[in-house]
Parts: sequence; structure tokens; C-alpha cells
Amino acid sequence: MKAAGCTAVSFGIESANPGILKTIKKGITLEQIRNAVRMCRRAGIRAFASFILGLPGETPQTIKETLDFAANLQPEGLAYGFHILAPFPGTEVREQADRLGIRILTDEWSKYDANRAVVETASANHRMLEAVVGDWENQFNQYLGHIDKNMRNGTATEDEIRQLKSLENTVALYDLMMNAKFAESGSFALSARSSAASQEKGLEVFMDRITAPKGMDPQKLKAALQHAVQNGDLEFRGGEGKMSWQWHSFLRTQKF
Repeated sequence: MKAAGCTAVSFGIESANPGILKTIKKGITLEQIRNAVRMCRRAGIRAFASFILGLPGETPQTIKETLDFAANLQPEGLAYGFHILAPFPGTEVREQADRLGIRILTDEWSKYDANRAVVETASANHRMLEAVVGDWENQFNQYLGHIDKNMRNGTATEDEIRQLKSLENTVALYDLMMNAKFAESGSFALSARSSAASQEKGLEVFMDRITAPKGMDPQKLKAALQHAVQNGDLEFRGGEGKMSWQWHSFLRTQKF
């Protein structure tokens, strides 16, 4: 869970099947997840959750369990999304794919965006996984269209506006993390004419280096980066004529 003071928190739940959670060593229970979502709602914090389909042991039944679990928590204020397992080199799930019952379909890395099926299990083939994600995306896009219409009509609620802005930030940051240009531009030396290595200056220089390659809207990119800094997701370091930006990992502190 993110630090106190934030208005939203993200959970990587992955699956609602206890067997799958045990296999992937998630270390959480469904009851802990329910309690965490309810505590967020009581505290006025928006809870977002991500689920991964195609994990070891995935079947049509486990997929249904995950879909039902997410839907049942929606009235508690949970917003959620689905992705498909992308076993990158060096991960245990890739190195132990045969033992875990995972069939890797391709090594074309451009397809490893977690939105297309690059794996399947004995009971859940790639068509099934993509169909579930596709159905969810269609429903979500319809919901976003509803919010956009309300914003144009001036009837959108504050919560709807926050959701849309949060999504824009998430998409922009995801694009950055998936682009090698971020790694190339994340650390740099100051020129002799540059001012001190302040965070504001660092953000300005950083944006100059990454906006053109990505072709992003500069204002949306700046808002996304500022949001990441405020949440503690993106960390600035400066001193001795150098600057660097690094993603901060919450893996060790995400407890339910």
C-alpha cells in the first residue's frame, strides 16, 4: 500500500484463486484483499487493482473466480483491470515454464505488452485469455466514453474526473516505462550553463529529452511525471553536477 496521504492506492492482486496465489508466492489471502479495499473506502482512498490472466494453473473456472471476485468488490469502490502474463527472460515463470504448465507462444518481445497473449495453459488457451481481456476493455472504454460525455456536458462528478486523470497518468507512465528512451534519459550531467541540480530543473531537462521520442502531449506528460513524483513512484537525485530519475519500487512495502 502506498504511503499515507495519497488519494489512491494500487493493488497487484493477480488472481482470486488461492491455489494460483500460492503457486506465484503472492503471500496474501482473499480476505486480506477484501479488508484492504474496505479500509480504503472508509479512509476515502480510491482503490485500484490489477489482475493477471494466464498464470500457472489457470483454467476457465479460475478465470471465472477472478472475474466474479473483482465484480463483487466493485460496489466497495474497487476499480480494476486485467492483463495477460508476459514471462520475460530471467523470471522464474519463464525458466520453469514447463514445470508450471505454461506454454510460451512467442519470443517476439514487441508482443510482451501484457495486453496480448504470449502464453497459454493446458486449459486456458490464448484465444480465451484475449477474449476476456478484450471484453473487459470494451466495457471499460464504454465507461470512459460515458465520463467523457459527462465532462463535455459539465455533469461529470469529481470522482469521475479523478478517475480519468488517473488513467491518463497511468497510460503515460506505462508508455515511459516500456520505452528504452526513459532508461537512456534518466541519468545525465549538467552543462556548465545549467543551474543547480534542483528537482524542478531536473524535470524540465528530463522532459526535453523524452517528449520528442515519444510524441506525447507535453502537458499530459508533465502532469503524469509530477503525479509520480508526488506519490513517491519517481525519485529525483541531484548533486555534483549530475541528475537522475529512478522508479521507486514498493514491492517490499506492499502489505495488506
